Amino acid sequence: MLSLTRHIFIKSLVTVPFVLLAIFYLVPISNDRPQTDKPMEPVTNPSNLSWSQIEISKVEGVSELGKISNIHYYQPTESLFMSVIEPDGARCVWRRSKNGDLKKVFSVDDSLNPGDLTILSTQNNFLFVQHTNPDRVFRSSDNGESWTLIPNGSGIFWDIAQDQTGNLFATSWAYNEAKLYQSRDNGVTWKLFKDFQVLFPEYAVQYDEKDPRFKLRHLHGVFLKDGAIYIGTGDVARFTFVSEDKGETWKQIWNEGFTAAVSSKEDNDILFGPDKLRSSGIALFDTQTQTLRETWHPKPNGYAGYTYSMTQVDGVYYVAIHTEANEISDYHPKYGLLASLDGERWYPLLEYGPVENTISSTMYVADGINEIFLSVDGELYSFAPLKETDFDRMKNFASY
Repeated sequence: MLSLTRHIFIKSLVTVPFVLLAIFYLVPISNDRPQTDKPMEPVTNPSNLSWSQIEISKVEGVSELGKISNIHYYQPTESLFMSVIEPDGARCVWRRSKNGDLKKVFSVDDSLNPGDLTILSTQNNFLFVQHTNPDRVFRSSDNGESWTLIPNGSGIFWDIAQDQTGNLFATSWAYNEAKLYQSRDNGVTWKLFKDFQVLFPEYAVQYDEKDPRFKLRHLHGVFLKDGAIYIGTGDVARFTFVSEDKGETWKQIWNEGFTAAVSSKEDNDILFGPDKLRSSGIALFDTQTQTLRETWHPKPNGYAGYTYSMTQVDGVYYVAIHTEANEISDYHPKYGLLASLDGERWYPLLEYGPVENTISSTMYVADGINEIFLSVDGELYSFAPLKETDFDRMKNFASY
C-alpha cells in the first residue's frame, strides 16, 4: 500500500481504459482485507432514490470501508479502484480484485488541506496517479503496488487518451492553463502538444474584471478516434473542438466542452457528455457527416446535467448524471443513471432527488466483467448488464 499526505478524490472517466491516480508523499504500508463468501445485500431504497427500473445490489464488504466516492474499473487486472473516506476521516483508495479481495493501496494524512485524486486509464498496462496541492503525477507498472514520480511539469490532467500508435494525450486541468500534452514513452515524460489559449487568444481574457480567471481557463475531455483528436474546453468558453490533421487545425463541433465520451456500437458515432447546469444535454456526433445533435436535455426532465462518466456495454449506453452546488436558489435538480440502446431514446434507470440547490451528489458508473458498478452518494452498488429485451418493459423519458 502507498501512503499519501493529502485528501484523495477520484474522478472516473470511462472513455479510456487505463488508470490515473494522484499522490503526494508515498510510504509503503500493508492493509489487506480477506475475501468474504456472503452474498450481495439487496437494496430497496438506496440514498434518496425516487425512481427505479432495474435491480441493484450493494457490493458486500465495501460499506464497512467508509464513504465511497469515485470508482474506476481497470481492465488489465480486472480490478475496481475506489476512493474512500474511512470512518475515522482518513482518505484512502481501495482496490477490489476480480475475486472480491479488498486491499488498501493508498492512504492520506488529512491533517493538510484536502486535494484531488484522479483515476483514468488507457489500453496499455500502466497506472497513473495524480494529486493536487501540490500537483504531482505518479506512474505504476504493477497494478498500484509501487509508484514512480513523473516530473511532467504540466500540473494535473483532466483526462488521458491513447492513439493507435500508443502515444498518450492528456488535457490540463489547471488555473488558467488550457494545454494539451503528449507522451511517446507510455507516460514517463510529457511535452506540450498544443496551447489552446494560443490557438484561441480571443478567449484567453478575463471573463470578469474582478476575477483574474480567463474565459478559456482549462481543458476537459480528450477523445481519439480514427486519427482525429476531440477536445472539450472550459469553463466559460465551453466548446468541443476536433482536429483531423494531427492538431494543425481545429474545428468547433459543439458549444459545450465535453467531460466524458464513448464510441457508438456501430463505431460511426460518438456520444459526448455535458458539464453544465440545465443547459446542454447528451450529444450524438456522426463522424461521417460531421453533424452533432443533442438527444437528451436535462432541463425539461428536471435534471442538473453534469456528466463525469459514461460507458457502453453489449450495445447499451450508460450515462451517470450528478448534481453540483450552484447559485440558483429556486432550483432543486434530480440526478441519476440513464441508459439507451441507440443514443437517441433515453431511459431513466435510477433517479434520485430532487435535492436542495446547495447539495452536490456523486455518481460514477464503471463497467466490470459481467457486472456494472455504480457509486452513489457514498455507497457502491452493482447490477447485471441490460439486454435489448429488457427495454421492452421499461419506460423512457417520454412516457414515464
